[in-house]
Amino acid sequence: MAISIERYTNQPVAVKYMRHFLRGSGAHRQRLRFLREALVWRDLHHPFILPLLGIDNESFPLSLCLVSPWMEHGTVVKYLNEHGRKDVDRLLFEIAQGLEYLHSRNIVHGDLRGANILIGPEHHACLTDFGLSVFSNASSSMRTSTRAGCIYWMAPELIDPDRFGLAGKFVRTPASDIYAFACVCYELYVGKAPFANLAEPTALLRIVNGGRATRPHPADVTFPDELWDQINSCWVETPSLRPTINEVVEDISRDAESTSVTRPPNLAHNSPDESQSDTQSLFAFPSESEPNPVRMPMGIAHGHVPMGTHGHVLQDRSIHPAGWVYPVG
Repeated sequence: MAISIERYTNQPVAVKYMRHFLRGSGAHRQRLRFLREALVWRDLHHPFILPLLGIDNESFPLSLCLVSPWMEHGTVVKYLNEHGRKDVDRLLFEIAQGLEYLHSRNIVHGDLRGANILIGPEHHACLTDFGLSVFSNASSSMRTSTRAGCIYWMAPELIDPDRFGLAGKFVRTPASDIYAFACVCYELYVGKAPFANLAEPTALLRIVNGGRATRPHPADVTFPDELWDQINSCWVETPSLRPTINEVVEDISRDAESTSVTRPPNLAHNSPDESQSDTQSLFAFPSESEPNPVRMPMGIAHGHVPMGTHGHVLQDRSIHPAGWVYPVG
């Protein structure tokens, strides 16, 4: 996938498109699935979830594009490398709360890792890149769904479904998200994913055979005992023995009672109008009754940016000659 950065009223946005998205015999089904998931994302409103604001269908030929606010601080990995790790516990708590919100909506993230967690303008974590997000009962073959580079965060039942009685089905579940969350905890503390020093085939075999990353020496990385215990509970081999994300959030909340890391009240269950992302507040939204699409300006910069599936619906179509962005509401 490629990213183009667009700008509107001095606010940058990012456009993500899928190459060859509308080609091939399954193009119609792909388009419908794309739009169904976009409608789900449209209703996700949470401080730690990047919002979906529109779809662009003309900037790139034969491709639908997802538009999102530009996250100038980049990924959580980049942020911690540049600012140090003093905020790592707070960011992990925010990531857990974002995942709790998704699971409360019966949505599995499916690709949780540091590269898919961005830092918003107020220095909060935003879960993004729902390219692998699906309803929690969806499934697909491993051959068509596994993406290179994600093995290090992948639960063993996704790598070897037969061993777990899944009859070869590659099924992402809340439990596989929990496993990935444990890997994210390790990644943010250590600065790299578990087994990142191993080639992917070697790491894959290590994971399916029950191997897990060992606790770093305290002289290198200081893991709180409570967090390391939680990591171990989250990446146990049997999916049903892993805690739910609600339990994870409650555990973190209890551990953080004596610190400045606090949980906003009723965060996971707020209605869309009650819980708005700090990125959403940067943009003026068009009226839901607006009957026509609005235009998108031409991209002014390009680059590879780990980002999500959200963006801004522009409002003045008279001055921008390229690209239509359709509201998804």
